[in-house]
Amino acid sequence: MEDFSLVLNRLVDKDPEKIKITVSENIKKEFEKTARNYLERGMIEEAVKVFAMTGNVERLRKIGEFCISKRQLNCAFKAFYFAKDKAGLDKVGEEFIRNGEIKNAFVSFLLAENKEMVEFLRKNFNDACK
Repeated sequence: MEDFSLVLNRLVDKDPEKIKITVSENIKKEFEKTARNYLERGMIEEAVKVFAMTGNVERLRKIGEFCISKRQLNCAFKAFYFAKDKAGLDKVGEEFIRNGEIKNAFVSFLLAENKEMVEFLRKNFNDACK
């Protein structure tokens, strides 16, 4: 199989939500192989974007958990966001609060549909929740 690094290097610079591609299972495997290489080289955001393109929710969740454990909350947020993992978004929202990042916590809880925390933050930190 060919090396898709050059193709993916161009794609990871773009917003994964705006990239609509349909690829065969063979190419999907090659993209994910490149994403694993990104992880080995510490290029977590790039790996997240590739796994988002391939729809590998399981891998995105694992990356999200790893990023929380390493206190890389923005990467964790992106991984859980692309996985559409409400529990993960809720967890990263709690970590954002611990860091005092109210606006990021608000967005996380909003996407996690945690109405109780969204209301709490709006009530107590209204300026940060706009």
